[in-house]
Amino acid sequence: MSLQENGELLEKELRMQEESLVNANNKEAWGAQQYSELLDSWATKRDEALLLEIEKNFVAQKIEEIEAELFHLQSKIASSSLPSGT
Repeated sequence: MSLQENGELLEKELRMQEESLVNANNKEAWGAQQYSELLDSWATKRDEALLLEIEKNFVAQKIEEIEAELFHLQSKIASSSLPSGT
């Protein structure tokens, strides 16, 4: 799941929860503090998902760089171990 999709899903969930609270008139029952804590918790989860996506992309890039370096080294070793025709 992409970074943008994660953010969109979490925002959609926030909107749905807010609508259900307002529609059911439960917002007062939750109290401003509890509602704020719930929103903070969802925002934290969204931020953590974004950070994990960034870290995943960074690790994938480093793997690609290391694979390219290994391929280059293997090519050098293979070419240096070929018998010369002279």
